[in-house]
Amino acid sequence: MAQQCLPLPRRRKRNDAGAKAEEPIPDLSTMDAMAYMASVNLEASLLPDVFVASPTTRSLGQRRAQNWDDVPIDGSAAASQYLLSNKMHITPPPTQKHLPRYSVKEGKNIRSVNGDLTKDEWISSTLSNFSSLRVYIKQCHESGIGRSSKSYNRMPVPMSKDQVGWHTFCLGWDEARGNVGGYFQDDDSDERDDESISNINDGSDDNGSKNISVQNGSTVEAIVTSKTWDISTVPTTGHKPCTTLLCQFDQIIIRRVLSHHAYYLSQDWDFTESRGRWIYALLSRLEKPLHWNETSMLRGLLRNLCQLRADMDLDERLGIQKDLVRSKTLSILNVLIVVMGVYFEQGGGADYLMDVNTKPS
Repeated sequence: MAQQCLPLPRRRKRNDAGAKAEEPIPDLSTMDAMAYMASVNLEASLLPDVFVASPTTRSLGQRRAQNWDDVPIDGSAAASQYLLSNKMHITPPPTQKHLPRYSVKEGKNIRSVNGDLTKDEWISSTLSNFSSLRVYIKQCHESGIGRSSKSYNRMPVPMSKDQVGWHTFCLGWDEARGNVGGYFQDDDSDERDDESISNINDGSDDNGSKNISVQNGSTVEAIVTSKTWDISTVPTTGHKPCTTLLCQFDQIIIRRVLSHHAYYLSQDWDFTESRGRWIYALLSRLEKPLHWNETSMLRGLLRNLCQLRADMDLDERLGIQKDLVRSKTLSILNVLIVVMGVYFEQGGGADYLMDVNTKPS
């Protein structure tokens, strides 16, 4: 039986004679999820069990005239304030430099900005490439690639809920422990050895690592120890999201690992080429229709990526090598923004995402 996420009372409290009829709505910009849920529960507890509508003889035209300037609010006032707050905004690109280099139409003329495609053509090309990749990986998955066979052994991976394990698996040990104050700030090798042996998982479930075999009429549990995921064997730059590995994962793993990357970005970890590569690959395996959990996660991830793009100072010169890395990072951000915002329909259309000086959506 599913349990409630917060220890809130089930029975609605009745209003006492001295209780306040209304409670002031707090500022949601400083509230976390727990405080927001508590505020909604308090608001619901102040409602009476029965509402009685007062009789009226006004005509429909009179009611329309009286309520012409009223702003309808669906749901609770707290939810409305949250939806209208800047927490739901998507930051547009601040300058043309933050967008891909494509041709810009100015009336009947076309002004080239170091590109051969217009904005719409670039977006269509990006989505076409992404769609072709999804079709290819789906065909590979249906043909049996990624399944255990005599010629292929499934790669052991961390358990789906192991955020630290997947962070290291995808990005490598060095990048995963590079954040000051993160999980891996300790350089003690003994601690690394203690974490090296993890639970077995082949990307399909979280049922542990037990095989059942029958010997001499008795059932014996044989613990598989030949293929455990060892965090110390992760490559320096992490595992690449190859086709075979992606086909090995089911939708539970795909959604969980994608949410891990979204979580680390929300905690101000760096967006790197490796992380962008993994996010793009996981999106290519993410099946539609999306559950509301995935919709919320993608929306939050899209807001973070748009904010990262807007925060990039492209006028600052960092050196040839660092400028190339920054330019490549910007290109990856724009591709991911289009994929999540347009293909997965989380950004309100390309105009909000790929135009300068647009109002936040």
